[in-house]
Amino acid sequence: MKSGFILGGDIGGTNPKLGIFEIKNGMPSMVQKFDFKTADLSGPEEAINYALDSKKEYIKHIKGACLGVAGGTIGENRVQMTNSSWIVDGSLIEKETGLETILINDFQAVGWGINTLKPKDTRLVKSVERKKQKYPVLVIGAGTGLGKATLYYDQKRKLYEPQHSEAGNTDFPFLEEFSNLVSFVKKSNNLNNVSYEDIVSGRGIIRIYEFIRQSGAFKSTEHTREIDSLKDGGKPELISKYKSIDRTCRETFEFFRNAYAVFARNFAIESETYGGVYIAGGIAPKNPGIFNKEFVRIFMQNDRFSGFLKQVPVYLITNPNAGLMGAGFAGAQLLK
Repeated sequence: MKSGFILGGDIGGTNPKLGIFEIKNGMPSMVQKFDFKTADLSGPEEAINYALDSKKEYIKHIKGACLGVAGGTIGENRVQMTNSSWIVDGSLIEKETGLETILINDFQAVGWGINTLKPKDTRLVKSVERKKQKYPVLVIGAGTGLGKATLYYDQKRKLYEPQHSEAGNTDFPFLEEFSNLVSFVKKSNNLNNVSYEDIVSGRGIIRIYEFIRQSGAFKSTEHTREIDSLKDGGKPELISKYKSIDRTCRETFEFFRNAYAVFARNFAIESETYGGVYIAGGIAPKNPGIFNKEFVRIFMQNDRFSGFLKQVPVYLITNPNAGLMGAGFAGAQLLK
């Protein structure tokens, strides 16, 4: 699509976002953004109808919708969300809104968003002497869940195209420094296997915190008592808030950072992403300090591929709308 208007969506497990985009020469420009809470909605159709009703002047100009959805495909243009009971059905959305609707994975949307990033949208975590252009790129991000997409450059269309992945649900590697944590998570949650997402995610932060608390390594404080009194939903934010002043919270985020670096390292090696690693997701922009020298040291820690890892730059995506922009960009490419 070279020009017109489309509806883009970043449908996450906690905070869905919608945007109305004007497309000029294949590039999206957001003219209106809408933020929602999954808990306040019956489904994505309610959010879409609200957005369309709020901006009726755009309805006749909107040519379709592209939604990045956090979940796995269960049929043609249908997605079961991973961390929500929602089933997002493109055919149902088309029926209720009249919009041609394309569903893509939420991290595919973030991947498409790489094509829209400007220098101000990222922060350099690890530099290299010379970045290799048009090589594969890795995008990862922890939030409610854990996402990963590998991007390959399309020479004909002059853009990066992401490949779908559920790498966050693969087994967390058995590494000595994490062995006690993994055993605790497995036993306390009655799991047959522990995935990356069980450690590197919002609920992972809670599980790391609980592991440290039960170990008795540090005494209770007013901060840990406050955290312990909450339901799981509010715990990660408080653990983050107190990580600079409470030892248990600080240790929690050190474990979390180390596991995040392992995930980044393993999948950078898997796809030989010389083009760089981009870190997205809801947790990273709120905790940029964890992407420090220790993160880089662990990322580089591989006996056989340290030479390759030296050549891979790492960036933190600071633009919170990267996934939404990516949905807009993908819509411009994929809609008729």
